Amino acid sequence: KVRSDAADRPVVDHHRLDRREVAGSVRRNRSKTHLSRPSSSRRGLTLQEHIPALENVAIYKVRGKAATEEAVESEPPLAVNVGDDHDDPPGAPSQNRQRRLDLELLLFTFLLLLRLPATMLWVDKYRPRALDKIIAHEEIAQNLKKLVSEHDCPHLLFYGPTGSGKKTLVMALLKQMFGPGVEKVKLENKMWKIDAGTRTIELELTMLSSTHHVEMNPSDAGFQDRYIVQEIIKEMARNRPVDTKGKRGFKVLVLNEVDKLSREGQHSLRRTMEKYSASCRLILCCNSSSKVTEAVRSRCLNIRVNAPTEEQIIKVLEFIGKKENLQLPPGFTARIAAHSNRNLRRAILSFETCRVQQYPFTVNQALPPLDWEQYVSEIASDIMKEQSPKRLFSVRGKIYELLVNCIPPEIILKKLLSELLKKLDSELKHEVCYWAAYYPRADGARVMF
Repeated sequence: KVRSDAADRPVVDHHRLDRREVAGSVRRNRSKTHLSRPSSSRRGLTLQEHIPALENVAIYKVRGKAATEEAVESEPPLAVNVGDDHDDPPGAPSQNRQRRLDLELLLFTFLLLLRLPATMLWVDKYRPRALDKIIAHEEIAQNLKKLVSEHDCPHLLFYGPTGSGKKTLVMALLKQMFGPGVEKVKLENKMWKIDAGTRTIELELTMLSSTHHVEMNPSDAGFQDRYIVQEIIKEMARNRPVDTKGKRGFKVLVLNEVDKLSREGQHSLRRTMEKYSASCRLILCCNSSSKVTEAVRSRCLNIRVNAPTEEQIIKVLEFIGKKENLQLPPGFTARIAAHSNRNLRRAILSFETCRVQQYPFTVNQALPPLDWEQYVSEIASDIMKEQSPKRLFSVRGKIYELLVNCIPPEIILKKLLSELLKKLDSELKHEVCYWAAYYPRADGARVMF
């Protein structure tokens, strides 16, 4: 029941809640909870018709009977049974009442979620799904379209900086090859048992797959990546699909971050892609082609995806603003493009963040900085303040914290170098740049894991 305290604030007594609060919205009988089927004499209500009545029930619970009595009574009775028609006998345990309350709340929450609109980040919402809709790399998109029309697609190697649009081109290419079926993907964690001679290796990897392609990151397997590459391609070759004309087709394996594969993994990839080229096509993606062996590069069609220019980024941001019906001040998108460092993904995320923080936009609106960049700037300041074992231990802990939050080490090193160069004397800049370029290329004598 809903009662009022001294301050006339509604208080809900959950142990003595009167079931009459759902009058006009819930019909009760002695049977178990169920949704009745529509009959010839009386049509059962749909889910969308249940929602307004149940919303009135929820408001009734919070505000009291006087506030919503008229709204509740105006609703037609629902074909929902929530318990017995009789009251609980005196002394009965309160678990039954609480169970009915939980059931009502669960049903209301479920029906309310059905009416919530699906939300997506603008990066995913406005990602081009076809080669004809590519804005930043129109020439590459047209060349890929011609390649697909010739029905002779070789192994492909896409390389370029982060946020340049490699993944967008790959997914648009797959849709051009196989149709909309490639968008119906499923995420799965698969356990692989690999026979490595004297022992059996068990590896668990996350992959996206459809009926036409498989996408994964083999570098997640660490120093055992050479086994997983061979096993996946062999399985895809055994499950070779058949096209509509009865011919044996091929599946596509998309491997991300190929430049992070070990040398043994890249050699294994070279041997496997030669053996199963008739039943499997490989699309490799990486940031730096110099870290991919020459043997792998020579067996692929290399496609350089340059970072988009600021003019192209401005064009994309204006397109999104038009679709979202946003009023853009003069020069606002140009500031975001200049701040993004030619990273299209970062520009779109910054644009959406500005929309969430403040709208309408202003000419001098501050752009949101990245938290990890501010953290790296603090690390550079700590290094310059003191050079001691204690400060080294503190800086190492902060760098570990960045690594735990999935910031790539090469990105941390590059940003840290740029921050240190702002604070160093001209005599030390050359030596710091030398060591910053040396360690990412240094190869040890054994595998570190």
